[in-house]
Amino acid sequence: MKKSTNITSYIKSLTIYFVIILTIISRAFSQSAYNILDQSSTARDIALSGGGTSILSQVSCTNIASINIGKLCLGSSILFYPADIMGNSVYLFHKTKSGIIGGEIFSLNYGILEDGETNITFSAKDILLKGHYKTTIWNSIALGISVNYLSSKIENYKSDLVSADFGLRTSVINRQLMISLAAQNLGIVTKSYEQTVEQPPKRFVIGLSYKPSHFPGVLSVDFQKYNGDEYHYIGAIEFNPDGNFKIRLSTGDHRWDLTTGNFWEDISTGIAVGSGLTVSSTTVDVGFQNIGSAGFVTAISIQFDY
Repeated sequence: MKKSTNITSYIKSLTIYFVIILTIISRAFSQSAYNILDQSSTARDIALSGGGTSILSQVSCTNIASINIGKLCLGSSILFYPADIMGNSVYLFHKTKSGIIGGEIFSLNYGILEDGETNITFSAKDILLKGHYKTTIWNSIALGISVNYLSSKIENYKSDLVSADFGLRTSVINRQLMISLAAQNLGIVTKSYEQTVEQPPKRFVIGLSYKPSHFPGVLSVDFQKYNGDEYHYIGAIEFNPDGNFKIRLSTGDHRWDLTTGNFWEDISTGIAVGSGLTVSSTTVDVGFQNIGSAGFVTAISIQFDY
């Protein structure tokens, strides 16, 4: 019974700590020990606040149905969160005759945390393995599937789960209007933390984006819903003034949970920005999120295309 009480306390402390620190990250509305399932693994996704799921992407993205690469690409990202939380990801995609296949490793190291009830310090780390596949199933409708394996460790307690993500994407009106649907984190826990059973945070997303004529960019809005929660929205813009440089800006209704009531302190709270530059076959992306009094999330990604 003591072991069960300890792990429950650890999970509660980790969840509260992580949600407070990362509540701006629009996909962190779920109350789950498996926070890595809801986090961005690239600088582009950080800059878009996890939105823009219907925008075609040349790098690894939230909705795999939206990825669009050449022959082969290899990328890596490092993400710095407040309180010494750090994320790392490496991904590889290859375009074949039948579609795009890929794999990704994403880890989150939460550093040294403290149990608010017992004042005992503990560590936590998640490692997520992903296998991706995208193909065209009919006309301009793309289907993306990701199969995921997560190994989560909190102090001396371990848990494993297997999950899947599904995404659809299409474009209409001369490809100016893009629509996407996604169901994510559909899975089961294969090994729980002792007697405590935590469920993966299932999420459903509707994405819309539009590329106006004579405008060097794409406007997008995403509506996300977790089980038992209301819809939340993310608005984003991805400017593309030339073929090699992009500027990104995003925010959503999550920003209102971080405001203090002081106009000048809140003016940039909940806003994410970033940029991407492609030179020859190398792309470098940076992303920043303002999470109010907690600080900033900073991400850097680099990708090589072959």
